Amino acid sequence: MKLPIIGHRSEQPRGQGLVEFALILPLLILLLVMAIDFGRVFFGMVALQNASRIGADFGASHADAWNGAPSGEEQAERNHYQNLVLGDMQSLNCELPTPDPVPDPVFSGFDDGDLAYVELACEFGLLTPLAETLLGGRVQLAARSDFAVNRTINPNLPESSVPPPNLCSAPNASFDTQPAAGAGNRVNVSSGTEVLFDDTSTVEAGCPVLTWSWDFDDGAPTTDADTSSTSHVFTHSGGGSTDYRVRLLVTNAGGTSAAQVTVRAQ
Repeated sequence: MKLPIIGHRSEQPRGQGLVEFALILPLLILLLVMAIDFGRVFFGMVALQNASRIGADFGASHADAWNGAPSGEEQAERNHYQNLVLGDMQSLNCELPTPDPVPDPVFSGFDDGDLAYVELACEFGLLTPLAETLLGGRVQLAARSDFAVNRTINPNLPESSVPPPNLCSAPNASFDTQPAAGAGNRVNVSSGTEVLFDDTSTVEAGCPVLTWSWDFDDGAPTTDADTSSTSHVFTHSGGGSTDYRVRLLVTNAGGTSAAQVTVRAQ
């Protein structure tokens, strides 16, 4: 008497799993290498951008080194710039252009506030030939950084050598005359009369006038132009009268201001 078959177990052919794994393994390896390539390219881009920032920052704070033919000290600053950028790019697995791997900074001008920028480029070789084929060759990387020229605040200078901000305002120029000016801010004198001038300009505390400059409008040299008080003789020949526009310029650390009066010689 035969017993009924209660159940049947189908055994998977031996080696089928290994065959399936062997078929999918190349694809897994390809995906892994492409992921590694993506990470390498991303790291290279970040490093290239950082190198361009370092170069642009150095160029902006040492703009005079590229303003005209360099002196010995300025050439040393240019060489330091090259070494600084190249040193930061040592970790890049990237082929730099030749013969100039680190171009000089480019300046829109050399005054504070003008722009300086550095643009770097390189070719990145991928580990995966298929990825290079899909991308049409090696990956071209480029990075650019812009900084404002700022030669006043130089991080390489000691703090004490940075000039303090200007806290003075320009003076408010004015002066008195003897004889005194009348209507229309005009002094009427006879030809050959000496007129006295006395500076009465006002300034902020701690911001004194540094220079005075008098112009008597008659072409005569002024030997006492840098004094706060002076005098001058005005002459007139012939009929009528001649007007002389006497002008005072006063200057302090904050700037320059002007005042004027008319002297009419008859």
